[in-house]
Amino acid sequence: MQSVFVRLHLTSCQTQSDNVVETGNLGACPRGSSSVGHPTEAAPRLLLCDRQSFAWWLSSLGPTRVFPPGRGGRPTHRQPTGLAVDSRVTHMIYDATVVETYRITPRVQGLRLQVPDHEFDYEPGQHTTVRFDSAGEEVVRPYTPTNLPGSDQLALTVRRYDDGLASSYLHQKRPGDTVRLGPVEGSLTLADPDRDVAFLASGTGLTPMMAMLRQYLREGTGNAHVVYGDRREETLIHRETLNELAANHSNLRVAFTLSDPNWEWTGRVGYVQDHLSALFDSFDARDYYVCGVPPMVVQTKARLAELGAPDARVHTEGWEDGAVEN
Repeated sequence: MQSVFVRLHLTSCQTQSDNVVETGNLGACPRGSSSVGHPTEAAPRLLLCDRQSFAWWLSSLGPTRVFPPGRGGRPTHRQPTGLAVDSRVTHMIYDATVVETYRITPRVQGLRLQVPDHEFDYEPGQHTTVRFDSAGEEVVRPYTPTNLPGSDQLALTVRRYDDGLASSYLHQKRPGDTVRLGPVEGSLTLADPDRDVAFLASGTGLTPMMAMLRQYLREGTGNAHVVYGDRREETLIHRETLNELAANHSNLRVAFTLSDPNWEWTGRVGYVQDHLSALFDSFDARDYYVCGVPPMVVQTKARLAELGAPDARVHTEGWEDGAVEN
Protein backbone atom coordinates (compact mmCIF):
# COMPACT_ATOMS: atom_id res chain seq x y z
CA MET A 1 0.00 0.00 0.00
CA GLN A 2 1.30 3.46 -0.91
CA SER A 3 0.58 5.48 2.21
CA VAL A 4 0.01 9.20 2.54
CA PHE A 5 0.61 11.04 5.81
CA VAL A 6 -1.42 14.19 6.41
CA ARG A 7 -1.11 16.38 9.50
CA LEU A 8 -4.24 18.46 10.05
CA HIS A 9 -5.63 20.88 12.58
CA LEU A 10 -9.29 19.94 12.94
CA THR A 11 -11.83 22.18 14.61
CA SER A 12 -15.36 21.30 15.79
CA CYS A 13 -14.35 17.64 15.79
CA GLN A 14 -16.15 14.74 17.32
CA THR A 15 -14.67 11.25 17.20
CA GLN A 16 -17.29 8.91 15.74
CA SER A 17 -15.07 5.80 15.74
CA ASP A 18 -11.43 4.87 15.65
CA ASN A 19 -11.23 5.52 11.92
CA VAL A 20 -13.61 8.41 11.14
CA VAL A 21 -13.66 11.99 12.36
CA GLU A 22 -16.66 14.21 11.57
CA THR A 23 -16.23 17.97 11.34
CA GLY A 24 -18.69 20.71 10.67
CA ASN A 25 -17.06 21.93 7.46
CA LEU A 26 -14.39 19.36 6.67
CA GLY A 27 -16.56 16.28 6.23
CA ALA A 28 -15.41 12.77 7.06
CA CYS A 29 -11.73 11.99 7.14
CA PRO A 30 -10.52 9.38 4.66
CA ARG A 31 -12.15 5.97 4.74
CA GLY A 32 -9.81 3.33 6.04
CA SER A 33 -7.51 5.86 7.64
CA SER A 34 -5.86 5.36 10.98
CA SER A 35 -5.33 8.29 13.30
CA VAL A 36 -2.92 9.19 16.06
CA GLY A 37 -3.80 11.56 18.91
CA HIS A 38 -7.01 13.30 19.87
CA PRO A 39 -7.68 16.40 17.74
CA THR A 40 -7.88 19.79 19.41
CA GLU A 41 -7.36 23.28 18.09
CA ALA A 42 -3.83 23.22 19.51
CA ALA A 43 -2.86 19.63 18.75
CA PRO A 44 -3.07 18.20 15.23
CA ARG A 45 -4.28 14.75 14.31
CA LEU A 46 -1.95 12.65 12.16
CA LEU A 47 -3.80 10.59 9.57
CA LEU A 48 -2.45 7.60 7.68
CA CYS A 49 -4.43 6.33 4.73
CA ASP A 50 -3.92 4.79 1.32
CA ARG A 51 -3.72 7.04 -1.74
CA GLN A 52 -7.10 5.94 -3.12
CA SER A 53 -8.92 6.78 0.10
CA PHE A 54 -7.18 10.12 0.32
CA ALA A 55 -8.21 10.94 -3.25
CA TRP A 56 -11.80 10.00 -2.40
CA TRP A 57 -11.71 12.28 0.62
CA LEU A 58 -10.39 15.21 -1.39
CA SER A 59 -13.12 14.76 -4.00
CA SER A 60 -15.78 14.72 -1.27
CA LEU A 61 -14.81 18.25 -0.24
CA GLY A 62 -16.20 19.67 -3.48
CA PRO A 63 -15.04 23.13 -4.66
CA THR A 64 -12.96 23.69 -1.54
CA ARG A 65 -10.65 20.74 -2.15
CA VAL A 66 -7.10 20.88 -0.89
CA PHE A 67 -4.24 20.31 -3.29
CA PRO A 68 -0.49 19.98 -2.72
CA PRO A 69 1.49 23.23 -3.08
CA GLY A 70 2.06 24.57 -6.54
CA ARG A 71 5.52 25.23 -7.89
CA GLY A 72 7.55 27.30 -5.51
CA GLY A 73 5.49 26.07 -2.54
CA ARG A 74 2.48 28.31 -3.24
CA PRO A 75 -0.95 26.80 -2.50
CA THR A 76 -2.99 26.21 -5.63
CA HIS A 77 -6.42 26.24 -3.95
CA ARG A 78 -7.87 27.78 -0.82
CA GLN A 79 -8.25 25.60 2.23
CA PRO A 80 -11.71 24.65 3.46
CA THR A 81 -12.92 26.30 6.65
CA GLY A 82 -11.86 24.38 9.73
CA LEU A 83 -8.63 23.01 8.23
CA ALA A 84 -5.14 24.42 8.62
CA VAL A 85 -2.04 22.68 7.41
CA ASP A 86 0.50 22.34 10.21
CA SER A 87 3.50 24.50 9.31
CA ARG A 88 5.86 21.74 10.40
CA VAL A 89 4.58 19.28 7.78
CA THR A 90 3.75 20.34 4.23
CA HIS A 91 0.83 18.28 3.04
CA MET A 92 2.25 14.91 2.04
CA ILE A 93 4.99 12.47 2.92
CA TYR A 94 5.83 9.82 0.32
CA ASP A 95 7.11 6.29 0.80
CA ALA A 96 9.44 5.86 -2.16
CA THR A 97 10.99 2.61 -3.36
CA VAL A 98 14.68 2.43 -4.24
CA VAL A 99 14.83 1.41 -7.91
CA GLU A 100 18.60 1.53 -8.36
CA THR A 101 21.77 2.58 -6.57
CA TYR A 102 24.98 3.40 -8.44
CA ARG A 103 28.45 4.66 -7.64
CA ILE A 104 29.38 8.15 -8.84
CA THR A 105 32.69 8.60 -6.98
CA PRO A 106 34.29 6.52 -4.20
CA ARG A 107 32.25 8.41 -1.57
CA VAL A 108 29.23 9.51 -3.62
CA GLN A 109 26.29 7.29 -4.45
CA GLY A 110 23.33 7.91 -6.71
CA LEU A 111 19.84 6.65 -5.92
CA ARG A 112 16.77 6.44 -8.12
CA LEU A 113 13.61 6.56 -6.01
CA GLN A 114 10.11 5.84 -7.29
CA VAL A 115 6.63 6.63 -6.00
CA PRO A 116 4.34 4.60 -8.29
CA ASP A 117 1.25 6.33 -9.69
CA HIS A 118 2.58 9.73 -8.66
CA GLU A 119 3.97 12.50 -10.87
CA PHE A 120 6.48 14.79 -9.21
CA ASP A 121 5.76 18.42 -10.10
CA TYR A 122 8.38 20.91 -8.96
CA GLU A 123 10.77 23.57 -10.20
CA PRO A 124 14.24 22.22 -11.06
CA GLY A 125 16.62 23.26 -8.30
CA GLN A 126 14.16 22.62 -5.48
CA HIS A 127 14.90 19.96 -2.86
CA THR A 128 13.07 17.14 -1.14
CA THR A 129 13.78 15.85 2.36
CA VAL A 130 14.75 12.35 3.44
CA ARG A 131 13.12 11.41 6.75
CA PHE A 132 13.86 8.53 9.11
CA ASP A 133 13.92 7.73 12.80
CA SER A 134 17.12 7.41 14.80
CA ALA A 135 17.38 6.95 18.57
CA GLY A 136 13.72 7.79 18.96
CA GLU A 137 13.87 11.05 17.01
CA GLU A 138 12.99 11.94 13.43
CA VAL A 139 15.95 12.93 11.26
CA VAL A 140 15.20 15.23 8.30
CA ARG A 141 17.83 16.09 5.69
CA PRO A 142 17.47 17.95 2.35
CA TYR A 143 18.58 16.43 -0.95
CA THR A 144 18.06 17.90 -4.41
CA PRO A 145 16.86 15.83 -7.37
CA THR A 146 19.15 16.08 -10.40
CA ASN A 147 16.43 15.00 -12.83
CA LEU A 148 13.64 17.05 -14.33
CA PRO A 149 10.06 16.86 -13.01
CA GLY A 150 7.24 15.05 -14.76
CA SER A 151 7.88 11.42 -13.79
CA ASP A 152 7.29 9.20 -10.77
CA GLN A 153 11.00 9.14 -9.89
CA LEU A 154 13.63 11.31 -8.23
CA ALA A 155 17.38 10.91 -8.76
CA LEU A 156 19.43 11.87 -5.69
CA THR A 157 23.19 12.28 -5.28
CA VAL A 158 24.50 11.52 -1.78
CA ARG A 159 28.05 12.08 -0.55
CA ARG A 160 28.90 9.95 2.46
CA TYR A 161 30.53 11.63 5.46
CA ASP A 162 32.17 9.70 8.29
CA ASP A 163 29.92 11.38 10.84
CA GLY A 164 26.94 11.80 8.50
CA LEU A 165 23.84 10.15 9.91
CA ALA A 166 21.65 10.63 6.84
CA SER A 167 24.35 9.95 4.25
CA SER A 168 25.29 6.67 5.99
CA TYR A 169 21.61 5.73 6.15
CA LEU A 170 21.13 6.31 2.43
CA HIS A 171 24.36 4.57 1.40
CA GLN A 172 23.06 1.40 3.05
CA LYS A 173 19.90 1.38 0.94
CA ARG A 174 19.47 -1.27 -1.75
CA PRO A 175 16.91 -1.78 -4.55
CA GLY A 176 13.54 -2.63 -3.06
CA ASP A 177 14.12 -0.69 0.16
CA THR A 178 11.86 2.18 1.19
CA VAL A 179 12.87 5.80 1.72
CA ARG A 180 10.43 8.32 3.18
CA LEU A 181 10.43 11.63 1.28
CA GLY A 182 9.00 15.04 2.04
CA PRO A 183 7.59 17.47 -0.54
CA VAL A 184 9.88 19.05 -3.13
CA GLU A 185 10.27 22.75 -2.35
CA GLY A 186 12.85 25.53 -2.07
CA SER A 187 13.83 28.94 -3.43
CA LEU A 188 16.76 28.15 -5.76
CA THR A 189 15.04 27.99 -9.14
CA LEU A 190 15.62 29.36 -12.63
CA ALA A 191 14.60 33.04 -12.72
CA ASP A 192 14.57 33.78 -16.46
CA PRO A 193 15.40 31.30 -19.25
CA ASP A 194 15.89 34.18 -21.69
CA ARG A 195 18.98 35.53 -19.89
CA ASP A 196 22.51 34.17 -20.01
CA VAL A 197 23.28 32.12 -16.90
CA ALA A 198 26.26 31.00 -14.84
CA PHE A 199 25.95 28.04 -12.49
CA LEU A 200 28.64 28.30 -9.81
CA ALA A 201 28.94 25.25 -7.57
CA SER A 202 31.25 23.35 -5.26
CA GLY A 203 30.92 19.79 -3.99
CA THR A 204 27.39 18.42 -3.90
CA GLY A 205 26.16 21.97 -4.40
CA LEU A 206 26.24 20.91 -8.04
CA THR A 207 23.07 18.80 -7.61
CA PRO A 208 20.48 21.61 -7.97
CA MET A 209 22.52 23.01 -10.84
CA MET A 210 22.20 19.74 -12.78
CA ALA A 211 18.41 19.95 -12.82
CA MET A 212 18.42 23.69 -13.55
CA LEU A 213 21.00 23.22 -16.31
CA ARG A 214 18.85 20.54 -17.95
CA GLN A 215 15.87 22.88 -17.79
CA TYR A 216 17.89 25.75 -19.27
CA LEU A 217 19.22 23.64 -22.13
CA ARG A 218 15.64 22.67 -22.93
CA GLU A 219 13.97 26.07 -22.50
CA GLY A 220 16.69 28.73 -22.43
CA THR A 221 17.55 31.04 -25.28
CA GLY A 222 20.96 32.29 -24.16
CA ASN A 223 24.32 30.91 -23.13
CA ALA A 224 25.07 28.83 -20.05
CA HIS A 225 28.34 28.46 -18.17
CA VAL A 226 29.02 25.93 -15.40
CA VAL A 227 31.95 26.53 -13.04
CA TYR A 228 32.32 23.58 -10.72
CA GLY A 229 34.94 23.02 -8.04
CA ASP A 230 35.92 20.22 -5.67
CA ARG A 231 39.02 19.08 -3.81
CA ARG A 232 40.48 16.45 -6.13
CA GLU A 233 39.82 14.99 -9.55
CA GLU A 234 38.36 11.75 -8.19
CA THR A 235 35.84 13.66 -6.09
CA LEU A 236 34.27 15.56 -9.01
CA ILE A 237 30.66 14.41 -9.44
CA HIS A 238 28.71 14.21 -12.72
CA ARG A 239 31.83 15.15 -14.67
CA GLU A 240 31.02 12.81 -17.57
CA THR A 241 27.46 14.10 -17.77
CA LEU A 242 28.60 17.74 -17.85
CA ASN A 243 31.12 17.02 -20.58
CA GLU A 244 28.51 15.16 -22.64
CA LEU A 245 26.04 18.02 -22.26
CA ALA A 246 28.70 20.50 -23.35
CA ALA A 247 29.51 18.34 -26.38
CA ASN A 248 25.83 18.30 -27.39
CA HIS A 249 25.02 21.97 -26.75
CA SER A 250 27.04 24.73 -28.36
CA ASN A 251 25.65 27.30 -25.91
CA LEU A 252 27.14 25.52 -22.88
CA ARG A 253 30.67 25.92 -21.49
CA VAL A 254 31.98 23.94 -18.52
CA ALA A 255 35.02 24.67 -16.34
CA PHE A 256 36.37 22.55 -13.49
CA THR A 257 38.69 23.69 -10.72
CA LEU A 258 40.35 21.77 -7.88
CA SER A 259 41.39 23.18 -4.51
CA ASP A 260 43.77 20.30 -3.67
CA PRO A 261 44.70 18.73 -7.01
CA ASN A 262 46.72 15.64 -7.74
CA TRP A 263 50.04 16.24 -9.47
CA GLU A 264 48.59 14.95 -12.76
CA TRP A 265 45.90 17.67 -12.87
CA THR A 266 46.45 20.19 -15.66
CA GLY A 267 43.26 22.20 -15.24
CA ARG A 268 42.33 25.17 -13.08
CA VAL A 269 43.49 25.26 -9.45
CA GLY A 270 41.77 27.05 -6.59
CA TYR A 271 38.20 27.85 -5.66
CA VAL A 272 35.33 28.74 -7.96
CA GLN A 273 35.32 32.36 -6.81
CA ASP A 274 39.02 32.68 -7.70
CA HIS A 275 38.35 32.28 -11.42
CA LEU A 276 35.35 34.52 -12.06
CA SER A 277 37.26 37.47 -13.46
CA ALA A 278 39.15 35.23 -15.89
CA LEU A 279 36.04 33.42 -17.11
CA PHE A 280 33.62 36.30 -17.66
CA ASP A 281 34.13 39.60 -19.50
CA SER A 282 31.20 41.44 -17.88
CA PHE A 283 29.00 40.82 -14.86
CA ASP A 284 25.93 43.03 -15.20
CA ALA A 285 23.69 41.05 -17.56
CA ARG A 286 23.64 37.32 -16.76
CA ASP A 287 22.07 35.51 -13.82
CA TYR A 288 24.36 33.75 -11.34
CA TYR A 289 23.24 30.70 -9.39
CA VAL A 290 25.49 29.79 -6.48
CA CYS A 291 25.40 26.64 -4.36
CA GLY A 292 27.93 24.89 -2.14
CA VAL A 293 29.18 24.99 1.44
CA PRO A 294 28.18 28.26 3.15
CA PRO A 295 31.67 29.88 3.08
CA MET A 296 31.91 29.28 -0.67
CA VAL A 297 28.47 30.81 -1.26
CA VAL A 298 29.18 33.87 0.89
CA GLN A 299 32.61 34.47 -0.64
CA THR A 300 31.32 33.99 -4.18
CA LYS A 301 28.51 36.48 -3.59
CA ALA A 302 31.04 39.00 -2.25
CA ARG A 303 33.35 38.47 -5.22
CA LEU A 304 30.49 38.88 -7.70
CA ALA A 305 29.51 42.15 -6.00
CA GLU A 306 33.10 43.38 -6.32
CA LEU A 307 33.06 42.54 -10.02
CA GLY A 308 29.83 44.48 -10.62
CA ALA A 309 27.13 41.81 -10.59
CA PRO A 310 23.81 43.30 -9.44
CA ASP A 311 22.49 41.72 -6.26
CA ALA A 312 19.20 40.90 -8.02
CA ARG A 313 21.12 38.73 -10.51
CA VAL A 314 22.71 36.51 -7.83
CA HIS A 315 20.55 33.59 -6.67
CA THR A 316 21.21 31.29 -3.70
CA GLU A 317 19.18 29.23 -1.23
CA GLY A 318 19.28 32.27 1.03
CA TRP A 319 20.31 30.75 4.37
CA GLU A 320 24.08 30.62 3.90
CA ASP A 321 24.95 34.03 5.36
CA GLY A 322 23.57 33.04 8.74
CA ALA A 323 25.61 29.84 8.75
CA VAL A 324 28.98 31.59 8.42
CA GLU A 325 30.62 33.13 11.46
CA ASN A 326 31.99 36.61 10.96
